[in-house]
Amino acid sequence: MAVNLGMFQVSPGMGITSDHVNSALQTGVAKFASAAARDAQWPSPPVGAMCYLIDLNYLMIFDNQITGGGNAWHVAGGLRMGFATVGGGQSIPRNVATLCGLGTASGAANRPGRATWNADGSVTLPLSGTYLVNGNVTWPTSDTTGERMVFLQRYAAGVWTFSGCAGGANESNAIAVGGSLRMGASAMISAAAGERVGMRVQHSALTALTMPSTGADIGRIAVHLLGAD
Repeated sequence: MAVNLGMFQVSPGMGITSDHVNSALQTGVAKFASAAARDAQWPSPPVGAMCYLIDLNYLMIFDNQITGGGNAWHVAGGLRMGFATVGGGQSIPRNVATLCGLGTASGAANRPGRATWNADGSVTLPLSGTYLVNGNVTWPTSDTTGERMVFLQRYAAGVWTFSGCAGGANESNAIAVGGSLRMGASAMISAAAGERVGMRVQHSALTALTMPSTGADIGRIAVHLLGAD
């Protein structure tokens, strides 16, 4: 096992020991084709070791941050799970909380190991952990009556719920006559692997509203993993 030497500087005439070399090699970021390949080649990594799994696009750390006991590999926080456009051209009925349907998956969406973007606009989360979810929509100006609301929810055990959500997830404003309104919601959501999150909207205009389908006004939702359990 390599000695944890931290940051060290080599000076002229200094002897380089096996501990120096092993510490440098084993605390850098090594690439592996998969977790199985990593475990076969590196069965006993030191605490603080990092690796990158090519098949899942995961940056991982070996410590006890998640387990609280023995050390184990876990995904590093801040992993970008991707983003997608939502609600483009979608008709939103009056006074009905409606899930923004998926437009075009973008970024890291639907790559192995990342979030899965579903046809109904919901996002299936690949790991248990805490996620930062952001969404925004621009309401059309075809009808300026009533109020508008956008919120983020978690789908668990067959029910859309706010349980596990923390942070500002609700907004409601009246649209000024002749104006338009871009609204956003952000929430930290604790979810289990395989659960879903989604952005829902509701309005009290006199008629159904059709969401913008072109340009910067198309709604978007983004998911980042803050920390895996």
